[in-house]
Amino acid sequence: PAAKVVGEDRIAGLSCRIWETPSATEGAPANQVCVTDDGIMLRANKAGEVDKPTMLAEEIRRGPQDPALFAPPADYEVVDYSRCTDMAAEAMAAARSGKKPDMAKLQECSALGKKMSAIFGG
Repeated sequence: PAAKVVGEDRIAGLSCRIWETPSATEGAPANQVCVTDDGIMLRANKAGEVDKPTMLAEEIRRGPQDPALFAPPADYEVVDYSRCTDMAAEAMAAARSGKKPDMAKLQECSALGKKMSAIFGG
């Protein structure tokens, strides 16, 4: 079931809409979050438990954010597999037209696939 707006509130000086989603646990109260129009969650609680929030914003300060806060940790490796999906499509097109695919490119993607599998414990 989709989330639905069930009301409005004002928290930490900002207006927000109360969105409700059913609980994944049968018989449990629905989940509610109050979110500003620009996506800031100000409160999270179970339906009927507004006075016992699991998260409640007390102060919101808007301003520039340090990009370093959003950078992956230094020891992470970013793996971009998107070029391999393009190469696979090219290989299929070549095969359909009776041409041999570029096997060197496909080998690169095979190695990248193995690396990604190792990252996820495969």
